[in-house]
Amino acid sequence: MRLRPKRCSRADNNLVFDLQGDGFQPPPPAGNQAPKSPTLTRCSVFPSSFFPIKPAAFTCKACGQPLKSQLPGATTVVCPVLPAIPATSSPLELYLPSDAQPQQFGLVEFDLATTTVFKNPFDPDQADLVVHYTAPNGKTMTIPAFWYQAYDATGSSPCGKPGWKARLTPTLTGQWRAQAELVSQHILSDKVSFQVTASTSKGFVRLNSNNPHYLAFDNGETFFPIGLNIGWWQSDPLKDYQRWMDELHQNNGSIMRVWMADWSFGIEWNDTGLGDIPSACARHGCWTGI
Repeated sequence: MRLRPKRCSRADNNLVFDLQGDGFQPPPPAGNQAPKSPTLTRCSVFPSSFFPIKPAAFTCKACGQPLKSQLPGATTVVCPVLPAIPATSSPLELYLPSDAQPQQFGLVEFDLATTTVFKNPFDPDQADLVVHYTAPNGKTMTIPAFWYQAYDATGSSPCGKPGWKARLTPTLTGQWRAQAELVSQHILSDKVSFQVTASTSKGFVRLNSNNPHYLAFDNGETFFPIGLNIGWWQSDPLKDYQRWMDELHQNNGSIMRVWMADWSFGIEWNDTGLGDIPSACARHGCWTGI
Protein backbone atom coordinates (compact mmCIF):
# COMPACT_ATOMS: atom_id res chain seq x y z
CA MET A 1 0.00 0.00 0.00
CA ARG A 2 1.41 3.44 -0.90
CA LEU A 3 -0.13 6.53 0.65
CA ARG A 4 0.14 9.83 -1.27
CA PRO A 5 -1.28 12.73 0.78
CA LYS A 6 -2.43 15.63 -1.43
CA ARG A 7 -1.14 18.29 0.93
CA CYS A 8 0.97 18.63 4.05
CA SER A 9 0.53 20.74 7.14
CA ARG A 10 3.03 21.49 9.87
CA ALA A 11 1.66 18.54 11.89
CA ASP A 12 1.90 16.00 9.09
CA ASN A 13 5.43 14.82 9.73
CA ASN A 14 3.99 11.65 11.32
CA LEU A 15 1.02 9.44 10.60
CA VAL A 16 -1.02 7.32 12.99
CA PHE A 17 -3.02 4.29 11.88
CA ASP A 18 -6.20 3.20 13.63
CA LEU A 19 -6.82 -0.27 12.17
CA GLN A 20 -9.93 -0.73 14.28
CA GLY A 21 -11.49 2.31 12.63
CA ASP A 22 -11.82 3.42 9.04
CA GLY A 23 -8.69 5.48 8.47
CA PHE A 24 -5.79 7.39 9.94
CA GLN A 25 -4.97 10.97 10.86
CA PRO A 26 -1.98 13.03 12.00
CA PRO A 27 -1.22 12.61 15.72
CA PRO A 28 -2.61 15.36 18.00
CA PRO A 29 -0.08 17.57 19.80
CA ALA A 30 0.84 16.54 23.33
CA GLY A 31 -0.95 18.67 25.93
CA ASN A 32 -1.38 22.28 24.89
CA GLN A 33 1.92 22.46 23.05
CA ALA A 34 1.89 23.57 19.45
CA PRO A 35 3.04 20.95 16.93
CA LYS A 36 6.73 21.01 16.18
CA SER A 37 7.95 22.06 12.78
CA PRO A 38 8.44 19.11 10.43
CA THR A 39 11.94 18.12 9.48
CA LEU A 40 10.86 17.65 5.86
CA THR A 41 10.02 20.70 3.77
CA ARG A 42 7.82 18.91 1.25
CA CYS A 43 5.34 16.05 1.07
CA SER A 44 6.77 12.60 0.48
CA VAL A 45 5.40 9.21 -0.45
CA PHE A 46 4.65 7.26 2.70
CA PRO A 47 5.24 3.52 2.04
CA SER A 48 3.45 1.34 4.55
CA SER A 49 1.91 -2.08 4.90
CA PHE A 50 -0.34 -3.88 7.34
CA PHE A 51 -2.12 -7.21 7.73
CA PRO A 52 -5.91 -6.80 8.07
CA ILE A 53 -7.61 -9.38 10.25
CA LYS A 54 -10.68 -9.44 8.00
CA PRO A 55 -11.68 -8.04 4.59
CA ALA A 56 -12.51 -4.35 4.92
CA ALA A 57 -12.45 -0.97 3.19
CA PHE A 58 -10.23 1.77 4.63
CA THR A 59 -10.24 5.48 3.80
CA CYS A 60 -7.15 7.67 3.55
CA LYS A 61 -8.26 10.88 5.32
CA ALA A 62 -5.15 12.76 4.23
CA CYS A 63 -5.69 12.09 0.54
CA GLY A 64 -9.37 11.10 0.34
CA GLN A 65 -8.59 7.87 -1.50
CA PRO A 66 -10.26 4.55 -0.66
CA LEU A 67 -7.86 1.82 0.44
CA LYS A 68 -9.43 -1.53 -0.30
CA SER A 69 -8.03 -4.58 1.40
CA GLN A 70 -8.78 -8.26 1.54
CA LEU A 71 -7.27 -11.33 3.07
CA PRO A 72 -4.91 -13.40 0.90
CA GLY A 73 -6.88 -16.01 -1.03
CA ALA A 74 -5.86 -19.31 -2.55
CA THR A 75 -6.22 -20.40 -6.15
CA THR A 76 -9.18 -22.72 -6.60
CA VAL A 77 -7.93 -26.20 -7.49
CA VAL A 78 -10.08 -29.24 -8.16
CA CYS A 79 -9.10 -32.35 -6.20
CA PRO A 80 -7.19 -34.91 -8.27
CA VAL A 81 -8.53 -38.41 -8.78
CA LEU A 82 -6.82 -40.57 -6.16
CA PRO A 83 -6.29 -44.32 -6.66
CA ALA A 84 -8.41 -46.55 -4.46
CA ILE A 85 -6.67 -48.81 -1.95
CA PRO A 86 -7.91 -52.42 -2.15
CA ALA A 87 -10.12 -53.48 0.73
CA THR A 88 -8.51 -56.06 2.97
CA SER A 89 -9.25 -58.02 6.12
CA SER A 90 -5.54 -58.59 6.74
CA PRO A 91 -4.14 -56.83 9.82
CA LEU A 92 -1.46 -55.15 7.68
CA GLU A 93 -0.88 -54.86 3.92
CA LEU A 94 1.70 -52.95 1.87
CA TYR A 95 0.90 -51.91 -1.72
CA LEU A 96 2.97 -50.47 -4.55
CA PRO A 97 0.75 -48.96 -7.28
CA SER A 98 0.67 -51.05 -10.45
CA ASP A 99 1.72 -48.08 -12.58
CA ALA A 100 4.75 -47.23 -10.41
CA GLN A 101 8.08 -46.95 -12.23
CA PRO A 102 10.74 -46.79 -9.50
CA GLN A 103 13.93 -44.98 -10.54
CA GLN A 104 17.20 -44.27 -8.80
CA PHE A 105 16.90 -41.09 -6.67
CA GLY A 106 13.22 -40.87 -7.56
CA LEU A 107 10.24 -40.93 -5.21
CA VAL A 108 8.66 -44.35 -4.62
CA GLU A 109 5.37 -44.15 -2.73
CA PHE A 110 3.56 -47.05 -1.07
CA ASP A 111 0.06 -47.36 0.38
CA LEU A 112 -0.59 -49.27 3.57
CA ALA A 113 -3.80 -50.73 4.93
CA THR A 114 -4.42 -52.00 8.46
CA THR A 115 -7.43 -53.10 10.44
CA THR A 116 -6.02 -51.37 13.53
CA VAL A 117 -7.66 -48.03 14.32
CA PHE A 118 -5.71 -45.33 16.17
CA LYS A 119 -7.22 -42.43 18.11
CA ASN A 120 -4.44 -40.15 16.89
CA PRO A 121 -2.52 -41.65 13.95
CA PHE A 122 0.02 -38.79 14.13
CA ASP A 123 1.18 -39.94 17.58
CA PRO A 124 4.02 -42.52 17.19
CA ASP A 125 3.38 -43.76 20.71
CA GLN A 126 -0.02 -44.96 19.47
CA ALA A 127 0.81 -45.80 15.85
CA ASP A 128 4.38 -47.06 15.47
CA LEU A 129 4.03 -48.12 11.84
CA VAL A 130 7.27 -48.49 9.86
CA VAL A 131 8.55 -50.01 6.62
CA HIS A 132 11.77 -52.01 6.38
CA TYR A 133 13.66 -51.73 3.08
CA THR A 134 16.40 -54.04 1.80
CA ALA A 135 18.70 -52.65 -0.90
CA PRO A 136 20.29 -54.71 -3.69
CA ASN A 137 23.59 -54.74 -1.77
CA GLY A 138 21.90 -56.26 1.29
CA LYS A 139 21.86 -53.11 3.43
CA THR A 140 18.62 -52.41 5.30
CA MET A 141 16.89 -49.26 6.49
CA THR A 142 13.71 -48.57 8.43
CA ILE A 143 11.57 -45.52 7.65
CA PRO A 144 8.36 -44.53 9.50
CA ALA A 145 5.08 -44.55 7.57
CA PHE A 146 2.79 -41.54 7.91
CA TRP A 147 -0.93 -40.79 8.03
CA TYR A 148 -1.91 -38.79 4.95
CA GLN A 149 -4.95 -36.73 4.00
CA ALA A 150 -4.90 -34.87 0.68
CA TYR A 151 -6.44 -31.37 0.63
CA ASP A 152 -7.28 -28.86 -2.04
CA ALA A 153 -5.17 -25.72 -2.42
CA THR A 154 -7.23 -23.78 0.14
CA GLY A 155 -6.38 -26.30 2.84
CA SER A 156 -10.03 -26.48 3.88
CA SER A 157 -11.55 -29.24 1.70
CA PRO A 158 -10.20 -32.80 1.97
CA CYS A 159 -9.65 -34.83 -1.19
CA GLY A 160 -10.68 -38.45 -0.79
CA LYS A 161 -10.22 -40.47 2.37
CA PRO A 162 -7.15 -40.42 4.62
CA GLY A 163 -4.80 -43.37 4.83
CA TRP A 164 -1.29 -44.61 5.51
CA LYS A 165 1.59 -43.98 3.14
CA ALA A 166 5.32 -44.72 3.04
CA ARG A 167 7.99 -43.19 0.84
CA LEU A 168 11.46 -44.18 -0.26
CA THR A 169 14.12 -42.57 -2.45
CA PRO A 170 16.29 -45.50 -3.59
CA THR A 171 19.95 -44.65 -4.08
CA LEU A 172 20.85 -47.89 -5.90
CA THR A 173 19.55 -49.62 -9.00
CA GLY A 174 18.44 -53.24 -8.86
CA GLN A 175 16.01 -55.38 -6.89
CA TRP A 176 14.64 -53.93 -3.66
CA ARG A 177 12.34 -55.43 -1.02
CA ALA A 178 9.94 -53.70 1.35
CA GLN A 179 7.97 -54.98 4.36
CA ALA A 180 5.71 -53.02 6.69
CA GLU A 181 5.57 -53.62 10.44
CA LEU A 182 3.20 -52.51 13.18
CA VAL A 183 5.87 -52.55 15.87
CA SER A 184 3.71 -52.38 19.01
CA GLN A 185 1.71 -55.44 17.91
CA HIS A 186 4.58 -57.30 16.21
CA ILE A 187 2.58 -57.57 12.98
CA LEU A 188 4.39 -57.87 9.62
CA SER A 189 2.98 -57.46 6.12
CA ASP A 190 3.92 -59.60 3.13
CA LYS A 191 7.14 -58.54 1.42
CA VAL A 192 6.93 -56.45 -1.74
CA SER A 193 9.71 -56.65 -4.34
CA PHE A 194 10.34 -53.93 -6.91
CA GLN A 195 12.96 -53.15 -9.53
CA VAL A 196 14.72 -49.77 -9.53
CA THR A 197 16.08 -48.55 -12.86
CA ALA A 198 18.77 -45.93 -13.59
CA SER A 199 17.91 -42.26 -14.00
CA THR A 200 19.59 -38.98 -14.93
CA SER A 201 19.19 -37.56 -11.41
CA LYS A 202 22.31 -36.16 -9.74
CA GLY A 203 21.25 -37.57 -6.39
CA PHE A 204 21.19 -36.03 -2.94
CA VAL A 205 23.22 -33.02 -1.81
CA ARG A 206 25.85 -34.01 0.75
CA LEU A 207 29.18 -32.82 2.10
CA ASN A 208 31.80 -32.99 -0.62
CA SER A 209 33.93 -36.04 0.07
CA ASN A 210 37.01 -34.26 -1.32
CA ASN A 211 36.47 -31.04 0.67
CA PRO A 212 33.92 -30.95 3.52
CA HIS A 213 33.77 -27.15 3.31
CA TYR A 214 31.71 -27.55 0.13
CA LEU A 215 28.64 -29.48 -1.00
CA ALA A 216 28.26 -32.02 -3.79
CA PHE A 217 25.64 -34.29 -5.36
CA ASP A 218 25.87 -38.06 -5.12
CA ASN A 219 27.32 -38.14 -8.63
CA GLY A 220 30.24 -35.95 -7.46
CA GLU A 221 29.10 -32.71 -9.12
CA THR A 222 29.61 -29.62 -6.94
CA PHE A 223 26.50 -27.95 -5.55
CA PHE A 224 26.76 -24.20 -4.84
CA PRO A 225 23.43 -22.94 -3.46
CA ILE A 226 22.11 -19.61 -4.76
CA GLY A 227 18.76 -18.39 -3.53
CA LEU A 228 16.54 -15.88 -1.78
CA ASN A 229 14.51 -15.40 1.36
CA ILE A 230 10.90 -15.79 0.14
CA GLY A 231 9.16 -16.04 3.50
CA TRP A 232 5.49 -15.64 2.59
CA TRP A 233 3.11 -14.73 -0.20
CA GLN A 234 1.54 -11.37 -1.08
CA SER A 235 -1.94 -12.07 -2.47
CA ASP A 236 -2.32 -15.67 -3.69
CA PRO A 237 -0.01 -18.36 -2.29
CA LEU A 238 -0.02 -20.69 -5.28
CA LYS A 239 0.27 -18.02 -7.97
CA ASP A 240 2.88 -16.03 -6.03
CA TYR A 241 5.12 -18.98 -5.25
CA GLN A 242 4.74 -20.45 -8.72
CA ARG A 243 5.83 -17.16 -10.26
CA TRP A 244 8.69 -16.65 -7.81
CA MET A 245 9.97 -20.22 -8.15
CA ASP A 246 9.82 -20.09 -11.95
CA GLU A 247 11.76 -16.82 -12.02
CA LEU A 248 14.27 -18.12 -9.49
CA HIS A 249 14.81 -21.26 -11.58
CA GLN A 250 15.17 -19.24 -14.79
CA ASN A 251 17.95 -17.26 -13.11
CA ASN A 252 19.77 -20.42 -11.94
CA GLY A 253 18.56 -20.16 -8.36
CA SER A 254 18.66 -23.42 -6.43
CA ILE A 255 17.46 -22.69 -2.88
CA MET A 256 14.84 -20.60 -1.09
CA ARG A 257 13.71 -19.95 2.47
CA VAL A 258 10.03 -20.24 3.41
CA TRP A 259 8.88 -19.29 6.89
CA MET A 260 6.48 -21.78 8.50
CA ALA A 261 4.71 -18.98 10.37
CA ASP A 262 1.73 -19.76 12.59
CA TRP A 263 -0.48 -17.48 10.47
CA SER A 264 0.74 -18.95 7.18
CA PHE A 265 2.00 -22.54 6.93
CA GLY A 266 1.76 -23.46 10.60
CA ILE A 267 1.45 -27.14 11.51
CA GLU A 268 1.27 -27.12 15.31
CA TRP A 269 -1.14 -24.84 17.23
CA ASN A 270 -1.35 -23.84 20.90
CA ASP A 271 -5.11 -24.37 21.05
CA THR A 272 -5.10 -27.98 19.82
CA GLY A 273 -2.15 -29.56 21.62
CA LEU A 274 1.15 -30.88 20.34
CA GLY A 275 0.73 -33.60 17.71
CA ASP A 276 -3.05 -33.24 17.45
CA ILE A 277 -2.99 -32.59 13.69
CA PRO A 278 -6.64 -33.67 13.04
CA SER A 279 -7.96 -31.02 15.43
CA ALA A 280 -5.59 -28.42 14.00
CA CYS A 281 -6.78 -29.19 10.46
CA ALA A 282 -10.42 -29.04 11.50
CA ARG A 283 -9.97 -25.72 13.29
CA HIS A 284 -7.42 -23.89 11.14
CA GLY A 285 -7.31 -25.76 7.81
CA CYS A 286 -4.36 -27.72 6.47
CA TRP A 287 -1.76 -26.68 3.92
CA THR A 288 -0.26 -29.59 2.02
CA GLY A 289 2.79 -27.66 0.91
CA ILE A 290 3.93 -25.68 -2.10
